[in-house]
Amino acid sequence: MSDVSEGLRMSKMTTIYYLAHALVIAIGVAITQIGGTIWVAIGTSLIATGGAGAVIYLYLAKTESARESLEMLSTFGISRVYDRRAAQIRAEYQSRLSKAQSNIDIIGFGLKDFRRDYLSELGALASRAHVRMPSCSARWNPGRRDIG
Repeated sequence: MSDVSEGLRMSKMTTIYYLAHALVIAIGVAITQIGGTIWVAIGTSLIATGGAGAVIYLYLAKTESARESLEMLSTFGISRVYDRRAAQIRAEYQSRLSKAQSNIDIIGFGLKDFRRDYLSELGALASRAHVRMPSCSARWNPGRRDIG
């Protein structure tokens, strides 16, 4: 529920919007009290309209928040996050690869930095351990699943 409340941004417009829909609901309740089938139908229609308007606003506020997040991700890009992360774990790659004796399984999407840093060493690694590097890219590894 906190995600929804973040997306609502209680501005003057939001307050006016909810007050207007509360007024429509209140008028609908009052009209249903008049009596008669027609008045009950009109009143319940107004109640449903006011309730639906509030629910639609909640939905739009939530999707607007998600849209803004996706737009920010698109603007700043995942590759920048990945480049930063790749630089941080380079020492971890080195530590683990130096200890490998029997098997090395390299799994991941977008291993561009790993390939750039260790492509020349894969032959030496393959001489002391079985190296597997499945790839989703046909350009990188056409038809082969194992190296060495």
